[in-house]
Amino acid sequence: MNLFQPKSVFQQPKIETAIREAIFGIKTDIDFQFHVKAETRGFKPSDFSKYPKDSSKKLLYKKIEPIRPEVEHQLSEKKEQQQLIESDDNIRERELITTSFPQSAVGVVLIKESDDSSTMKWGSGVMIGPDLVLTAAHNVYDNQKPFRKRYPCIKFIPAANEDEAPFGEIGVQSVFAPEKYISHQGDEENYALMILTIPIGREIGYYGVKALPGKTPDKLLKGSVISVVGYHAVENLIEKSEISFEEWRERAIIQKIEEKTGLIHYDVKAGPSQGGGGVFTKNLDTHELFVIGVHIDRDIDSGWACMITKERFAELHKFISGYEGKTQKFEEIIQSKDDKEKRINKLMLSNKQLGLAELRELAEYRLRGLEEIDLSANSHIQNEGIEFLCKNTVWENLQRINLVETGIGNDGCYSLSKNETWKQLKVLYLGGNDISDNGVLAIVKSKNFLCLEEIGLDLNAIGDDGASAIGMDTSWKNLKALSLSYNKIGGKGAICISSNTTWKNLKALRLNYNQIGDDGAVAISNNLTWTNLEELRLSKNEIGDKGATALAEHKIWTNLKLLDLGVNKITAEGAEAIGKNVVWQCLEVLDLSYNKMQDSGAIAISSNTTWSNLKVLNLRSNQIGEEGGVAVGRNTTWKQLEELYIDHNQIGNKGATVIGRNLTWKSLEHLDLSACEIGYQGRVALARNPAWKYMKKLNLMDNIRPTPERIKALEVCALLNQKHIQSYLRFKFDFDL
Repeated sequence: MNLFQPKSVFQQPKIETAIREAIFGIKTDIDFQFHVKAETRGFKPSDFSKYPKDSSKKLLYKKIEPIRPEVEHQLSEKKEQQQLIESDDNIRERELITTSFPQSAVGVVLIKESDDSSTMKWGSGVMIGPDLVLTAAHNVYDNQKPFRKRYPCIKFIPAANEDEAPFGEIGVQSVFAPEKYISHQGDEENYALMILTIPIGREIGYYGVKALPGKTPDKLLKGSVISVVGYHAVENLIEKSEISFEEWRERAIIQKIEEKTGLIHYDVKAGPSQGGGGVFTKNLDTHELFVIGVHIDRDIDSGWACMITKERFAELHKFISGYEGKTQKFEEIIQSKDDKEKRINKLMLSNKQLGLAELRELAEYRLRGLEEIDLSANSHIQNEGIEFLCKNTVWENLQRINLVETGIGNDGCYSLSKNETWKQLKVLYLGGNDISDNGVLAIVKSKNFLCLEEIGLDLNAIGDDGASAIGMDTSWKNLKALSLSYNKIGGKGAICISSNTTWKNLKALRLNYNQIGDDGAVAISNNLTWTNLEELRLSKNEIGDKGATALAEHKIWTNLKLLDLGVNKITAEGAEAIGKNVVWQCLEVLDLSYNKMQDSGAIAISSNTTWSNLKVLNLRSNQIGEEGGVAVGRNTTWKQLEELYIDHNQIGNKGATVIGRNLTWKSLEHLDLSACEIGYQGRVALARNPAWKYMKKLNLMDNIRPTPERIKALEVCALLNQKHIQSYLRFKFDFDL
C-alpha cells in the first residue's frame, strides 16, 4: 500500500492510519484536495531514565578524519577563523551536555571499512523519527564514477561527546539517496536518509521536518534566522584516545535561496564544516524545532545546505513507506491485530472525530507496548468511551494519556479512578472537560495513580473544594507539574495546595486565571517543600503588592526559570520588591504585563543584576514613562535577552532612543514598542542599532506618524545602515507609514 495514493490514504480507517504512522515514524496530513502537507512532528522525551546497557562505551580509534578532509584543512589554516571560534559573541556555542533533548537527537555518522576496523571517517546526522536519521548524501556515498557507491559499514552515534558514546553505536539497515546524486546528474541533491536497526529515538527524542514553500522561497525567507547544528572533531584533547567529538550550534541568517537547485546560503562565519548536520528553524508559537535542510558545505564566509522541498520530502516519504521491513511490520499488526513485539509505543489521534465505534476498533489491536496516546479534541468520546477504554487490560505500559476536550465530565473521572491497569501512568491531561470538584475528588482518592508526574486540569470548573482535595494528596510523591489554570480556585484552595508537603519534586505550578488573591500568593511563598520549583504561573489572580512582595522574598526558589504575574494589581511597591530579588539566578522568563508598576517599578526591575540568564521580559501596559524606558534601555545584565515587550506604555522618544543604543542584547529577536508615543528621533535610534543581527520582529505600530520629509530622512538613515536594517525590513520592521 502506497501512502502517496491519495484515494487509499483518504479512505484508510483512522486507527490503521495511526498505526501506520507509528510504525513508519513519519506523519503527513492530507487536506481535502488530497495534497500532502510536507511536515512531520517531533518527539520530546519526558526523561532519560532508560539508557542502553552500553551507555558508558568509549570510542577508541587509531585514526579519524572527516568525510571531506580537504575542506577541514583549508578552514583550519585561517587564523581569523580560529579567532571567531574562540569569541564570545554567541554566534557559535558548543553543546557540553548532549544526553538531553534536543542535543541528544544530533549524532555522528561513522564510516568504517569494516566492523573490526580501527580507522574511520565521520560526518553529522539528525534524527527525524524513531529510527530515521537525515544526513548528507556525501556522508554515506563515495564519489566514484559513473555511479557513486554506498559505503559498506555505516554506524550512527547519537549524542556523542568527546570520546563518549552515551547511547552506543547504532547499526544502519537501509540507506536512501536520490538517483540524481548517485548518477552525478544532480550534485545539489545532497541529502540521504538512514533507517537504524534500533528505534533509539523513542528514548532520546527526534525532530520534526518541514518542507519550505516551493514558490518564491527567497523572498519569503531571505534574512531569516536559522541554526546549524552538527559535529566537528578536534585533535587529541584526551590522552587515552585520538578521538574527540564536539557538538556545536551556530546561528546564521539566510542570504539567499536558489529555487532551481533548492540550496540555502547563509552567513556562517565560524568553525569547520559540519556536513550532514541539521539546519533548523523554530515554530514561534510552540517553540518546536523543525529541520528545513541538511548542511553540506561551507567556505570561510558562508555555508550552504540542501533545502527540504516538498519534492524532496515526498521522495523521503516514498522511501520510508515502501521500505520492506517497515511494510512487513505494519502488515503483521494489521493482519493479526496484535503487536507482540511491542513496536508501537505512541499513537497520535488528536482531532480525528473519534467516538465509541472508533474506540472499539482501537481496542481490537492489542498494542502491548503502548506508552503514549493522544485522544484530545475528540468531543464525542465522553464517559461512555472512556469507560470502555478503561476496561482494556493490555495497556500495562501506558505512561501518557491526553484526554483534553473529550467531553468526559465527572463521570469520566469516576471511570478513570477505577482503572487498575494503567498503574504506570505518569502524565494525565484532563483539561477542558467541565470537571468539577466531585470529579477531582474521585481522581485524588484513587490509589491507581501512584506514579503520576504531571496532571493537567486546566479549563474546568474546579473550585476551592476540588483544590483542597488536591492539596491534601499524599500519594503523588513523584509529582513534577500541576496545572489548574482557568478554573474557579480562590484563596482558600490555594492555601490548601500550598500546604502540601508531599510534592518534593514539584517543578511547575500553573494557577493562571483563578482568584487566589494576595492570601493565595502569600501561602505559596510560605511553602518550603518545593525546592525544585522552576515554573510558577499566577497571572490574572488579583494579586497585589502584598502577594508580589511575599513571592519575591522567598529564599529557596534558586531553580526558578519562569515567573508569570501578568494581569494582576501589582504597583511600583511590588515591582520594587521583585527587582531586589537575588535568589532567581536561573530566571529566563519574567512576565509582569498589565500591571501598574510605573517608572519606579521599571527602574527597579532594570536595576536587578541577578537575572543574567533572562531571555523573555514582558512589561506590556504598565504605565511606564520616559524614565522607566531609559532604565530598561540602560540594562547591561540581560545579555541573553531574546524577547522584550514594553508596548502600550509612554516611553516616548527618550526611552526608545536609549533602548536603540543598547549594545548588550545581541541575541534580541523580538522587540515590541507599539503604542509607546515614539516619533522620528526614537525610530532613527532603533534603526541604527548595529548589535541586533538576529532581530525577527520589531513592532512600531500605533506610534507618532512622521512627516513626509522625515520619512525620507528615515529612509536615508536606513540606507546608511543597510547591512543591519535590511533584516528588520524582511521581518516586518514596521515604520507605521
